[in-house]
Amino acid sequence: MEPTDKASKVERLKFNFIVQESHLTEKEDKEITIRILSPNGTVLAKNTNKLTDSKDIYSLKESITYDGTEKKITLYYDQEPEYIKGSYTAELWNEDKIIGRKQFSLR
Repeated sequence: MEPTDKASKVERLKFNFIVQESHLTEKEDKEITIRILSPNGTVLAKNTNKLTDSKDIYSLKESITYDGTEKKITLYYDQEPEYIKGSYTAELWNEDKIIGRKQFSLR
């Protein structure tokens, strides 16, 4: 699969991020949540029929085991309908707190 930023050709979104090293943390499972906001402000999500509150809508959830060492994480999001042109925002959440935000555009 060739990387592209053309909305009509995008098949999946790839997210790379680093969880920083910390000697203060014991080994534990952490749940990472990614919310992808489309250009019209809606959250891209696959299954929202069980949710009752819009803040519970997410695009991806992944559990990682964090042991205090630096971790490089790669996650993918696939969507059936075609992506639309415009500016998207990806939010990275942990324990109900936003820990990162990145904007990207599809043309």
